[in-house]
Amino acid sequence: MKKIAALITVAALVYSCSSDNLEDLHPIAATCDTAAVSFANDILPIMQTQCGTNDNSCHQTDMSSGGYGLADYQSVFNSIDYTDNDFEPGAFVKCIKHEPVAGGGTDMPKNAAKLDDCSINKIVAWINQGRLNN
Repeated sequence: MKKIAALITVAALVYSCSSDNLEDLHPIAATCDTAAVSFANDILPIMQTQCGTNDNSCHQTDMSSGGYGLADYQSVFNSIDYTDNDFEPGAFVKCIKHEPVAGGGTDMPKNAAKLDDCSINKIVAWINQGRLNN
């Protein structure tokens, strides 16, 4: 009887571990392609749907939200490079990652949950790939 119980236990352990791989455990992470990020196909939709460009009060133009416009390529490009006496270089990425920013930057999106990891990874990849208007 003990041999049967041991055999069942071993079989259960083997079966339970048989599908423990990254794709099964984290399907979103496995499908987040950052190899060749496109501004038009990847970045602009994130800005429009998650960063308030469809809302006139947030990031609609360069004059809204302290000069951070996100409605088109040039505005996004300028906002990412935006630095002055109050903010450190790289503040844009730190704000979307909800990391502290010298000068007191605000977590973005404001009064909302942090962007999902895939969106953040695409934005960072696009910046690292040269911020192309593609």
